[in-house]
Amino acid sequence: MSNVQQNNSANAGILAYSIIITLLGIGIIVFSVLKDWSMGAYVLGGIFLVAGGSMLVGRMKGGLKYVKLDCPRCGHSQTFAEEALDKDRMVPCKSCDGYMHRDANGVHPVSEDTIADEPIFEAACPAGDFQWPSGCALCGKPHTSVESVEGSTFHVGAVSNKRITLTCNIPVCDEHKGQNAVSIGPGIYIQGDKDFSIRFRSYRACVNFRTLNPTEKRTTTGAAVTFGRQ
Repeated sequence: MSNVQQNNSANAGILAYSIIITLLGIGIIVFSVLKDWSMGAYVLGGIFLVAGGSMLVGRMKGGLKYVKLDCPRCGHSQTFAEEALDKDRMVPCKSCDGYMHRDANGVHPVSEDTIADEPIFEAACPAGDFQWPSGCALCGKPHTSVESVEGSTFHVGAVSNKRITLTCNIPVCDEHKGQNAVSIGPGIYIQGDKDFSIRFRSYRACVNFRTLNPTEKRTTTGAAVTFGRQ
């Protein structure tokens, strides 16, 4: 178990940032009026004003708070946006990738026998061929069939944009065929080859997949916002 404490420096930083962005938006709009700048300047000022104002209102209402904790598995000290640790949410440690959850008594490691309602436990997708753990991808019992799962990511390039699709055959038993045991798509917290993440409902299956397919993982941009600062 790990206790959660407010990260006062991070909280002060997000408050200062939101004020600066808001004032910058106001300043651009004011100078656009005084200097007769183009409509593009008004639009830019409006974007800064709305973004900064929204953050400022959210912060003043008690949102956008950062907390710090030590991973209950590896002890790594880290900072999260507090909403990432809302009741019933499970997130991976930034160091060991072990999932954890928060309750009234603190932060606890997720039990390996946990089965989520939907695929949330992420493993970085390896490049090239990879192995599936033996047995059904949901319950671990001997698999009796495979089902095809498809996902895609969208890449914005300097010259052109393209959508990349990945299709995999997932081992399942008869009972859990069609039960959304695994999904594939852009990584929410962890991503691998071509930004893909393989997500499992079964935490044990996720851990076994990572063991069989060690690969370099990257933390996504979205995760940086949700996790807060390293």
